[in-house]
Amino acid sequence: MTGQFTVSARHAPLEPHTHVLLALGEREELRFRDVRRFGRMRSCTREELEAAFGRLGPDAQQVTEEQFLSAMRARRGAIKSWLMNQQLLAGLGNIYADESLFVARMHPLAQPGRVSARKARRLFRAVRKVLEHAVKLQGTSFRDYVDIEGRPGNYAQRLRVYQRTGKPCRRCGRPIRRIVIAGRSSHFCPCCQPRPRKIAKQKH
Repeated sequence: MTGQFTVSARHAPLEPHTHVLLALGEREELRFRDVRRFGRMRSCTREELEAAFGRLGPDAQQVTEEQFLSAMRARRGAIKSWLMNQQLLAGLGNIYADESLFVARMHPLAQPGRVSARKARRLFRAVRKVLEHAVKLQGTSFRDYVDIEGRPGNYAQRLRVYQRTGKPCRRCGRPIRRIVIAGRSSHFCPCCQPRPRKIAKQKH
């Protein structure tokens, strides 16, 4: 989704489509800018905030291996959808789900409950590795994404599969493919991420 939170000097000119200003002391303010107006802001009591966070799964950067493996057990459906289910694992979006599956050499249509413990641990390490590198590089900028200090992300140059349809895999040279899973684009290498015997059924 689009939209930006940035910390700016209070005297700095306002960018178009800036909808909310929150004072941070006398010199700075937090600004929310959203061209497409998809974002929402809500004032919550502590109880409401705890209830909202209580519906989320463990944070993808902080989840333990045990929690990760436990959440995968007996799960059907596509593992790509499982990775992006915020009630099971919070904080992983489309870009980093694709990238994590590539690093783990796992097909996006594999079923979580059928993945071996060894491969599940490999995916756990891949998720942590991809997110760690992405955070260090301030995320991924495609359109107008910037971090809270107004800097664009630098991870786009590191992407291995996401939005690289038809381009050669950085590992084996085969063309990257794109499929749609639960309405979202999924990018993968058919050689490095071989299709399992049993895959998640897709609804049409």
